Amino acid sequence: MLGLYNGTRFPFDLTDLRLLDGGNLNDALALMRFDSRPAMEVHEWLNKLYGRRDFGERFEQLAHMWRKKGKCKKEWLVAVPEIQELSFVQQGGAA
Repeated sequence: MLGLYNGTRFPFDLTDLRLLDGGNLNDALALMRFDSRPAMEVHEWLNKLYGRRDFGERFEQLAHMWRKKGKCKKEWLVAVPEIQELSFVQQGGAA
């Protein structure tokens, strides 16, 4: 998801998809299908789909938490409230 959010800062090796369990792989593939013809950025879609405004900040938090090269500096991170686990497919996304 970070690669869809900002592919220049967070490149993704597609062979890493092999590491995902079935549920997470289905969610990742659904999100890639959904984002294949973008009308807006992936974080904007997720904000709209889940009625939120903070998915851009959440992607920055993930990059920092996962220690990705190109991550946001800790002092620039905005605090985001914890939310329940989200499943893209179950919420009516692409199947």
